[in-house]
Order: sequence, then C-alpha cells, then structure tokens
Amino acid sequence: MQTDETFVRMLAATPEVQQPKLYEIYHENTKMHPLLEARVVNADTNPNAALNRQTNMVAIAEIESTVATGGKKYRSATRHQLPHSLDTIGDVTFKDVLERRESVREFEPKPVTLEQLAVLCELTYGWNSKRNVELDGGEISFRYAPSAGRLFPLELYLVIPTLNHENDDECDIWHYEPNSHTIERIHKVKPAEIRAAFVHFPQRLPVVALLTGVIGRLTWKYGDRAYRYAHLEAGHVGQNLVLAATALNLGACPIVSFYDDAIHDLLDVDGVSEIALYSFFIGHPDTSNAQD
Repeated sequence: MQTDETFVRMLAATPEVQQPKLYEIYHENTKMHPLLEARVVNADTNPNAALNRQTNMVAIAEIESTVATGGKKYRSATRHQLPHSLDTIGDVTFKDVLERRESVREFEPKPVTLEQLAVLCELTYGWNSKRNVELDGGEISFRYAPSAGRLFPLELYLVIPTLNHENDDECDIWHYEPNSHTIERIHKVKPAEIRAAFVHFPQRLPVVALLTGVIGRLTWKYGDRAYRYAHLEAGHVGQNLVLAATALNLGACPIVSFYDDAIHDLLDVDGVSEIALYSFFIGHPDTSNAQD
C-alpha cells in the first residue's frame, strides 16, 4: 500500500509531457531552411527531383493552363457579362477608404447593383494590366492582389439574393471568371441553406462572397508550405474586397465562423482539392445598428 501511495505522489510530481499541437507540427515541418532550399535550387542534379519533375509534367502543364486562363470555368453555366464600372467608385482617396472601413454585420433591405458587383469582383480578384516580359517574349496579365509564384490558387463565388430573379425564396450561387469578367451561375439554393452554413448570420440576407483555395495549384512548386501561401493570399484578396466595398459606400464583414463542409456542399466542391478559406457579408449598412 505504501509503495502504491509513493508511486502516486511521484507521478503527480512528474511534469506533464505536453503533446505538440497540430499547428506546431505543421509550422515546424513547413519552415524553410538553407539546406532544403539548396536541394530545390540544385534540382537539375538531383535524380529524385528530376524523376518527380517528369512525373508531374502533365499535371503542371494543366495547372499552368488553368492559371493562364483565369482559373476554373463552368462551361455549361449561364453567364452574365459584368460591366467595367470602376468609375462607379467616384472621387475617393485611399486614406478616406481606410478610415471608413469597418465590419458591418447588419444590412438594409436594398440590393447591391450589378455595377457594384462588377467593381467588387474586378478589384477583388480581377486582372488589372498586361505587361510585356522579356523572359518569354510575350505578355502576362497581373491581378489586383499578389500571388505566390503568380499561381492564383483562389476561386471567388458570390451568393446573390436578388440578381436575375424576384423570388425571395431562392438565391443564385455564381462563380467569378476573371479572364472574361463574367459571373457563371452554378445553381440555386434556399436562403435557409446559406444561413445554416454559418455560426452567426445577419438578420437580412446580404450578398455572400466565398473564397476557396485550389491548393494543388501551389503544392507542385511549394509542397506543404503551399497551405500557408493560400491563406495569405486569401488575406490579400479579402482586404481588397473590404476596401472596394467601402469605396462603393457598401458595408462588408469578413467571416471565418462557417461550417466548412456546409460551404463545400453549397459550392459542390469536394473539400479536399478545393477548400473553403474565407467568406464575407456585403450589403448596404443598416445605420440603426452600431458597427465596430
């Protein structure tokens, strides 16, 4: 009995061994080190790297083709051409936009116009210019947000309650195709399905913007570190969206408290090769509610 009590006291006095957290394991395993960088730089003399390069050549070509043409395309979908309406913003300074930005959580029952949606899409993840490059002797396009390796792993979707129909019991889910500056209608959903995908939802149904990440566009080049880069890019793009909304006198609120697989089901994506990263509520601010 004495031995058992002694053992219990010794056990209680032993410092608890802390198991590493999942994020700690991931962060440690995706750190960059000079030795690892050297292996990448010297890939031409690395037989394993050369073999992997040959194996992945077809997949890489497909990814590069997708990136060059602006990402995913729903070829059988109904398309709506967006106007180039950047002049809708008017005469507003960058400082003014930054000062007026706030998280708006409640909205007035007033629709967001097609022109406003067009500006939001274009400034959020659209092309902004084409420039000649000496490397290939051609021209490449640039977007309003930076992207690791210029691989653009994100896709932008919009849940719009009032565009092209007057039925309050249905919403359209659209996909933004930046190459043609169009939105592609994927399918209709019930407002209740949208609300159920979030932990908290506004009283009145806003436009909901959803950013997903196609991580495979990055992993062939950056390995597991690609998961970091996709989230960073979502942050860049999200700030564009919020500031563009502010410049249009709209309100926006970034939201990450959503049920991942509910969003995947709404968008009809598998939640593995394409995953939900970020969401936003957008609309005309309800001035009767305090914001922060």
